[in-house]
Amino acid sequence: MRRAFTLIEVIIAALIAAMAAAAVLNIGVQSSKLTDRLSKREAIAAPLSIAALRGVKEFHNLERTLESMLGDAYSIEHEGLRRYLQNRSALYAEELVGRYEIIAEGYEGVTLPAFEIVVKTIGAEGLEGRIYAIRRE
Repeated sequence: MRRAFTLIEVIIAALIAAMAAAAVLNIGVQSSKLTDRLSKREAIAAPLSIAALRGVKEFHNLERTLESMLGDAYSIEHEGLRRYLQNRSALYAEELVGRYEIIAEGYEGVTLPAFEIVVKTIGAEGLEGRIYAIRRE
């Protein structure tokens, strides 16, 4: 009658436990990396969206700080936010989708302003955001 484990059984059990521990550790490391990436994405997404809305023709193909894109339109009083935006550069671009004129049938002499549809694209730190906008002439 056997009362103890053999050395081989103990080694095999230790190897199985080590492989399970390595797998759990790997899951934790991958989860931590994903959380960091999502946190960075979340932190930059809102300023990128606001900057894209604010973007004007003069910014086209220019890399500027988010603070310079937003500072002339919005009063940024929070010092931490201002420093954060000053340290984030972004590339702004506009692409004309189409130019349209409104023709009002039956209304002679009535002129309606033409408008353009543009795609405003802004990218920073590997992220990119696009906003379609209507611009009147």
